[in-house]
Amino acid sequence: MATYDYENKRVIFDNGEGGVSILVPSPNCELSLEQIIDKDIPVGRSKDTLEASELPNDRTYRNAWTKGDRQVGINVEKAKALHKDKIRAVRDPLLAAEDVAYMRADEAGNNSEKQAVRARKQALRDVTNIVDNATITATDVNGVTAELKAVWDADVLGDNPL
Repeated sequence: MATYDYENKRVIFDNGEGGVSILVPSPNCELSLEQIIDKDIPVGRSKDTLEASELPNDRTYRNAWTKGDRQVGINVEKAKALHKDKIRAVRDPLLAAEDVAYMRADEAGNNSEKQAVRARKQALRDVTNIVDNATITATDVNGVTAELKAVWDADVLGDNPL
């Protein structure tokens, strides 16, 4: 039986849920690429074969990717929602720490510290608004990813882990 080398081939296809799936053929598979596609991709799904180097390297917002015409695209609204989830993951322990600071200030009767904690907590609650208000001008995956990663309030959240 013939052996094929698919090391650099990827097949992108519509996953049926508004996103994109990426088929990575097994190295040295004994099936032709057409046989693999027929076996693994549902009938009627839009698909394209690409070189691995044509796919975006940064997978930060992978769940927002879409299948474009011979390329991977991105749903900006889904990417923004994913970015807000990343902000929330950083924000949640900061809010918990502020809850403790508030209780300590309350126990000590320190009203000025309680007011400062309230202000910090409000800033943490409002921090996802910067994503909603961000204007993303890029249209490609790499550009949208770079622009979204830059939407980070380091004064409120600390260093950007992205």
